[in-house]
Amino acid sequence: LGVPETTMLELTPLRGIGRLLFGMTRAEVSSIFGSPSSRTSDDPGRETWFYAPLDLALYFDADDGWRLESIQAAHPDTCLLGVRVFRQPHLAVLTQRAALGLSAPEVRSDANTEEVEYHVRPHRLHLWREGTHFTSCALGVPFGADDAPAWPHNPGNA
Repeated sequence: LGVPETTMLELTPLRGIGRLLFGMTRAEVSSIFGSPSSRTSDDPGRETWFYAPLDLALYFDADDGWRLESIQAAHPDTCLLGVRVFRQPHLAVLTQRAALGLSAPEVRSDANTEEVEYHVRPHRLHLWREGTHFTSCALGVPFGADDAPAWPHNPGNA
């Protein structure tokens, strides 16, 4: 992967990033993004794929059949519903929140660091800020009322 295409870095809460949808298998992800720069498996039954040029981490879990369950992005060109979240002050991003259809975030800060976390609960979206700009974000698969993943993609279906 060279210079990322803008569409590759478009985050859509409860769905995924670019053409990658929560619920895709590792083979499906690989067919779109190619082989990752590196893979780790810190926890048994959990695998992380890193795509260094995209500053992107993809998480797969064995309990879910090795399907894409969460994404962490930090590339400067990452967009959230069309807004470049890392290239403008966080307050500018937050003022666009309602227009994007996102609920108000819960704000958590750690007195020991300058990092502030914004958690938009119903959208399974986390944004981290240092100083005046967001630096990374994470998305997760949505869950239904039965606490089971509500996959936007089922392997083998178009």
